[in-house]
Amino acid sequence: MTAILLVGFALLTLWPAYNLALVAFSASDSATAGRRRRRDAIAPNGNEPLTFWIVVPALNEERVVGRTVGAALALSGPDGTRTRVLVVDDGSDDTPDVLAAIDHPGLTVLRRDFPNARKGKGEALNAAFRTIRELTLAGGEDPDRVAVGVIDGDGRGSTNLLSEVSRLMRDPDVGAVQVRVRIHNRNKVLGAVQDLEFAAIANASQLLRDTAGTVGLGGNGQFARLSSLIRLGNAPWSHCLVEDLELGLRMHLNGERIRYTSMAHVKQQGLVDVKRLVRQRTRWA
Repeated sequence: MTAILLVGFALLTLWPAYNLALVAFSASDSATAGRRRRRDAIAPNGNEPLTFWIVVPALNEERVVGRTVGAALALSGPDGTRTRVLVVDDGSDDTPDVLAAIDHPGLTVLRRDFPNARKGKGEALNAAFRTIRELTLAGGEDPDRVAVGVIDGDGRGSTNLLSEVSRLMRDPDVGAVQVRVRIHNRNKVLGAVQDLEFAAIANASQLLRDTAGTVGLGGNGQFARLSSLIRLGNAPWSHCLVEDLELGLRMHLNGERIRYTSMAHVKQQGLVDVKRLVRQRTRWA
């Protein structure tokens, strides 16, 4: 009983302190954002990516994938960098026709058919990784200067997304970067609540973790150096339901540094159907 009381007292004491720390880090980040942009507006130092691959995993995303691919292709990084998009069509019934209508030299479509298709997001991302690794090595590029990002089929990146990732990857010890997540359809009540969760609470938590060196990777808006993924073997992502979280843990255990930035974001559609939202959160839990 004494132990239970001590644990309860500790929780009651630490929880307000933790929340105050989140508020403090969030306020400090907002207050210093402009100064940090000016401070970091320096010339490239030879460590940042020259090529950005944006991977879009798609399974029956006919309604949104065309706009997502177009927005990803339009993203540009600092001068001298190039942007390429790889869509993993994971055995879709409708998506191939949409992708076939997009004529762009920067687009690569990787079609996965049964029995290999629909084995989870992790396996789709692993297939994309192996394709990018093969193309990079065949082209004589340095994997240290190639970044692989993930934007979901309903995602849109901010215009400064690649420049911000590039800024953080000037540090050669940084193996991955996670950007802020926002909710696009926040005009709905459930969407607004999720936007508050991602853009405020999760953002403040990641800012705190950035200082502590414990940033976690999310399913949307994660960017990793290709060389860092190669060091994790032939399948950096796992079969588990939270493959993004596990990738971040594996990178930390492998000695990679992961950074977080609130100055760039990826927008995604929030779930505004209660049953689907409960199912999503049950899976996360």
